[in-house]
Amino acid sequence: MKIIGWADYAALRSDFSGYGANDGPPEGFPEENEVLLAVDAQQSYEGSCVIYWQRDGKLFEAECGHCSCYGYSEKQAHGNQFSKPTEIPTAYLSLREIPYPIRQMGPEALVAWDFLQEASR
Repeated sequence: MKIIGWADYAALRSDFSGYGANDGPPEGFPEENEVLLAVDAQQSYEGSCVIYWQRDGKLFEAECGHCSCYGYSEKQAHGNQFSKPTEIPTAYLSLREIPYPIRQMGPEALVAWDFLQEASR
């Protein structure tokens, strides 16, 4: 698991609190042991992230973003989004353009992206 832009999984999960009736993360949000790569490219009042995880032998991707100074939590700010998790074929990773948050976070994120692509082959 590689998390870039958050201190750890707890910080990642906390950024997505406030979804649903139980104030937990949105439906489909990955558990700690499922996360393969999560990258946050926070820039002043806006931010974007991408999360990849495996669940039940399937690979998932979710892109997320916000346009406020309050973070990703739906409860705290308008305009936040956690895209519906999308199941993706592993071959897709070798064809996909490098996601924006990964390009923004530089060498560490690019190395993690390369590792994720290689692991999916």
